[in-house]
Formats: sequence, C-alpha cells, structure tokens
Amino acid sequence: MLINQYQLKGSGILLSKMNLEQWCGIDEQIHIAESDEHYKLYAGLHYREKLLERLAQMKLFNAQIFLNSFSQPRKLVSMALENIADSKTKTLELKLHRVRYKNIVSKKHTFGRKPVNWSTWRQFNNVEKNANNRKHVFDEFVRNTKYIAPIISDRFSMINEVYAEYFNNNRPRGNKKNSKLDPLSGYLENENISYSQLIKFVKSLGQQAKKPFREALRDSSK
Repeated sequence: MLINQYQLKGSGILLSKMNLEQWCGIDEQIHIAESDEHYKLYAGLHYREKLLERLAQMKLFNAQIFLNSFSQPRKLVSMALENIADSKTKTLELKLHRVRYKNIVSKKHTFGRKPVNWSTWRQFNNVEKNANNRKHVFDEFVRNTKYIAPIISDRFSMINEVYAEYFNNNRPRGNKKNSKLDPLSGYLENENISYSQLIKFVKSLGQQAKKPFREALRDSSK
C-alpha cells in the first residue's frame, strides 16, 4: 500500500493539499519498513538490498516534500535533511556493509565455525576468555580498516554537501547563528544536547579513561 501511494507521484496530486499529519503518517510507514529491513541487515539475517534502496528513494522524496511544503517545526526540518543525506548515501552505506563483511575478517579466529567478521566480533569478544585472542582479532580488524576508510570518507563528504546545499539555498536573514544546520548541529538538536554539553561529555570520558590507560601502559612497558 505504501509503495502504491508513491506510484501516484506523477499523477497530478498537488503537494499543497498534503497537511503535516498526512506527511507524518507516510514518513512513519517508511521508517517502520526501513527499520525492519535494517534490523535484518545488521543482525546478519537475510535482507533485501533492492528494497532498502527503494525505501531510501521513498524517504528522499517524502523529505523533499516536507522541505518544499513546510518550514516548521525545526526538528522536522532537521530530520528531513538527515533523511535526504541518508537516502542519497544509501548506496555507499550498503557498499560499506558488504566490504566490512567481506574484508574485515579474522584469518585465525572463528565464531560459530566461521571466521570472525564485522558482524560477529562482538559475540566473539563476549565468549572468548583469552585476552590475547581478543586483542589479535582487534588488531586484525584495525589493519583492515584501510578497506572501509575511503567509503566512510566519501559518505561523510556527501552528507556535508546535502546540508551545505540546503543552507546556501535557505540562508536566513540577519545574523542568526542558531539557524544554521550541519550534520553535527542537526544531530545535537535531535538529541537535545548542546555543543558545550557534548564537549564536556567527551572530556569526562577521557578523564575517566586516563587512569586505567596509564596503569595498563605501565604494565605493558615492563
């Protein structure tokens, strides 16, 4: 039913007739369908890549409808931009998953009679009692990040371009610093966290890690 609604895209329906409640209803249906397929993807179950790509196109179209029809609430503006960025980089996201699954694999250690890979290393760490074995897998994976680093870089660049294009086309009048949206500010708004709170949180994690890190460093240096 959801897909049939989007097959009406070119049938002369006026976007101005869509109210916010209708938009939210369609967006929720897309989100539910996509979340279900993403769960299968990251749980190592059978998933349909073509369906994910099609849902990404639907999410992109729906987000564009929102930005062309509404300017408030701001939280939905931020979410629509996030959806556009996610949809436009869906191909890279799926490529990243395939490369991680294929190339970031242990040559020595197994889980469930198969080599430990990106999808199973957490389970492996949970059951493996030998710290040296866990470290060996971790070191293997770190060396193999060379396969995924370019994909991640390309994806982040495309995400930044989506936000930059939107802000350049919708630059607010006057000096309203809080009007600008970029990937980080959009994320912080959606999570109700300020930039200063984020920095404080990251620094607190560093302070808590400093003592055990130095203790482990002294032990290793012996």
